[in-house]
Order: sequence, then C-alpha cells, then structure tokens
Amino acid sequence: MVFNGIAWNICFTSGTVLLTACYEKKDALRVQGINDLVIFGVAGAGSLASGYAYTAIGWDGLVYVVCGLMGLAGVFVAGSYRAASRRADAPEGSKSGSLSFTISPMTGGCPAPAGMVEPWGKSVSSTSV
Repeated sequence: MVFNGIAWNICFTSGTVLLTACYEKKDALRVQGINDLVIFGVAGAGSLASGYAYTAIGWDGLVYVVCGLMGLAGVFVAGSYRAASRRADAPEGSKSGSLSFTISPMTGGCPAPAGMVEPWGKSVSSTSV
C-alpha cells in the first residue's frame, strides 16, 4: 500500500505540473483548481456510490460491477490503441478527414522542455494527429 500511495502521489503531482505548464500563468491556477475539483469530486462520488452499491447489492455484486467497469476501461484502451496505430500506419494523403494539429507524445500538446527524452529513449518530437 505504501508503494501504491507513493506512485499515486508522484502521478498526481506530475500531472498537475504538466497541466499548469500548458496554460498561461494567469489561467494556470484557475485551471488547476477546476482540475482538483473534478478529480476530488469524482473520487468522492465514487466512494459514495461504492458504499451505496455495497449496501444495495453486497460485496459479491460490487466485485462484479468493478470487474465490469475494468473490462469496459480495457476495451476503451484497446480501441484507442488500435485507432492510434491505424492513424500512424495510414498514408499521409489518406488522413484528409482527420483533425490536423500538432501534439507532443509526452506532454499532450504542451511545449516539451528542451532536452526531454521519452522513456523508451527517443527524443521528443511533434506528431500530427
């Protein structure tokens, strides 16, 4: 549990830093506040919903609901991975109907810091989606 907490804090903090880096200084605090409100609101709603589900359908039912939600999340991840790999494999001329904007793979569209290297060893470069 300790390692889970440490990892969660690292991910939460780095995500907050990246989020505020994507906006101008005058908007960064407002966006961070809205982001925190949404994250903690969803966490609170999830806690309340799980308590209600436990009371209404019991532990076994709650396990089935969570497994179903995890399976649904897995389907979405696999689908987005397949869609991204299809876009990457498509010839440049066939992408006419797609949105065209530039993102950085590591920073989600924010300017990448100079010298930033992706975890798999490639230097950061922009790609068209």
